[in-house]
Parts: sequence; structure tokens; C-alpha cells
Amino acid sequence: MSNGTENARFIAAIEAIYNSAPRRSNWPLALQAIADVFGAVGTVLMWRRDDGSFGTIVSPKLSALHDAYQEKWWRHDIRAVRAVEQGYVRGTEAVTDRHLVTPEEIEKHPIHTEFLFRTVSAGSLAPLFHQTQASMSGLASSAPTLV
Repeated sequence: MSNGTENARFIAAIEAIYNSAPRRSNWPLALQAIADVFGAVGTVLMWRRDDGSFGTIVSPKLSALHDAYQEKWWRHDIRAVRAVEQGYVRGTEAVTDRHLVTPEEIEKHPIHTEFLFRTVSAGSLAPLFHQTQASMSGLASSAPTLV
């Protein structure tokens, strides 16, 4: 990929983010533009709701995963729960599975063995969490391939 193409994708992503600020309905395309910058299949924007559940907006290529996550898997997402419990506020530093779960949990926990491993290639979600006293949000991009 040429530097010009990389720059064009980056600029397109920034413009898509700004266009999404006033219109929530634009976020799926903005998230896809972010994924395109990194050569990922898609991107997820996640936040914690007042009831403890996690809301998500996803890029179009991850919509089937989104439906399954909202229906069942948010209750089993130990990564998101631990990010809240541990109060991650890392600024620009990425928080990934290795910060939140053990290698044994990656091998045995249902969120990994029944959801992530079957739907995206292993180790492919790189969540970035940010937390304040009032809220927790995260952004995750998936690897270049879906299983």
C-alpha cells in the first residue's frame, strides 16, 4: 500500500468521525473507515450502560457479530467487565486481552472459545478502553479475516 493510499484512508476516517458527531447513524461507516486504515475487517465502539450492560455500534462487516454479542455474549465478556473493574485509564496506551485475561482464560472461557474464536481469528480483537467516573467506552478493531 502506498503512502498516498494510507494518507487518503486516514483522512477519510477522520472526516467520517467528524461527520458522525452530529448523526449517530453515521457511526457504522466511520467505524468501517477506521478499520480500513488498519486493514481490519471492522471496528466496534462500546460503552457501558447505566444498567451494567454494554452498548455497541459496529462497522457493517461486523453486524452479525454485533447481533450475537447484544443477544447473549455481553453477559460473558470478561474483558469489558475487567476493564471497568480495574479502572483502566491509559490515555493513548492500548489495553488488550493480555492485560485483562490470563492465557488459560483465553483457552477456556466461553467468550473466547465459543464466540471470539469461532467468529474472528484468534487474538484478533484489540480493545482499547477508556474510563472516567461517569462512563467507560472502548474501541476494538478485528483482524484482517473473519473465520
